[in-house]
Amino acid sequence: MVDRTRNAFDRLIVDPDKLQHREKLSAVSQLVAQLLEGHPDMRTCQWLGRKLQDWMIRGGKIEQHLGLAPPPGSHATVRNIANRRRRDDALMRFANTVGNDRVARLVLRGEIECPPQAAEALLALRNFGRVPTSHDAISRARRASRTS
Repeated sequence: MVDRTRNAFDRLIVDPDKLQHREKLSAVSQLVAQLLEGHPDMRTCQWLGRKLQDWMIRGGKIEQHLGLAPPPGSHATVRNIANRRRRDDALMRFANTVGNDRVARLVLRGEIECPPQAAEALLALRNFGRVPTSHDAISRARRASRTS
């Protein structure tokens, strides 16, 4: 599927207000990473500047001003999505450290011993609480990392 919201350099070409909730969360998350790296997308920066200015003038919850509050009944909060992304990153690091997804699943299920070189990655992953052990969990984490 063609992404009509970004150019070939993965920069937004539409106003973030026109994005769906998850797309907007992804755009803000990407902007944070870009700010930390020192090369932010100016369109998203300008949008964020306008929203922050509006929030400073009007007050209220920042999530409402940014349009990041989850839809009613949804658990897709900024915090939950960020935690899931960090857990997915830890899951992929663990799978890469042990060598492949199949070995990672076997270790996570307790069917084989964790290789010594992956002990630290396993501990980091277990710090997130319940660790997904299905093939789909690791595949989903890999897909999510390619789209965010």
